Amino acid sequence: MGFFVICVALAAAVLGDAAVEGLSNAALLWRGRYTDSSSIDLLPVALLATLFFLVLLGIFVVHQARDHGLSTRSLILSTARILSPRTVARALPLMLAVQMAVLYVMETLEQFAVYHHAFGGTLWLGGPVAASLIIHTALTVACAHLLARLVHAAATALLHIAGFIVARYLAVARSTIASIEHAWRIVCVRRNGIRVAVVDRGPPRFTLG
Repeated sequence: MGFFVICVALAAAVLGDAAVEGLSNAALLWRGRYTDSSSIDLLPVALLATLFFLVLLGIFVVHQARDHGLSTRSLILSTARILSPRTVARALPLMLAVQMAVLYVMETLEQFAVYHHAFGGTLWLGGPVAASLIIHTALTVACAHLLARLVHAAATALLHIAGFIVARYLAVARSTIASIEHAWRIVCVRRNGIRVAVVDRGPPRFTLG
């Protein structure tokens, strides 16, 4: 569950930062200087979120394959249990707290990277405090439930693909073994036929005169 919390926090931080700063820079819902006019922090954090998602997905599939074999049904049941709506809802406060921490760190590092100093205050929120918190909270909830479904669907699809590959491999292996056995039986039959023919014929007879 820890990887899932971090993955949601990273994804929601990226989407929330892009949404709030976009609204601030476009002055659609409010006016004022609420951003540092830079978005270079979005790509690395998005890549990090993708990495955590892949690790999370790998953990689910490997855990299921190790404990229950390549069973799609058992993976569906275990994923649904671990990432159930109730479990996800209980973890939302933690996800939001981690998301805010991620947002603060990514914005502060961005300011140091671009301007060589931090601006301080609430500039890291990208907009008015109340509006920013509402948008980030809504995106945390949305990302949590969407990522839970995505992990569920992706893990099930991967297991289906793995099962299909294993089944195809076994079918080809059985076919190859059957072909080898058939060829070997033909060789044995022909060899035995030659041996019987030689024995039945016997040695050649020699006559005088």
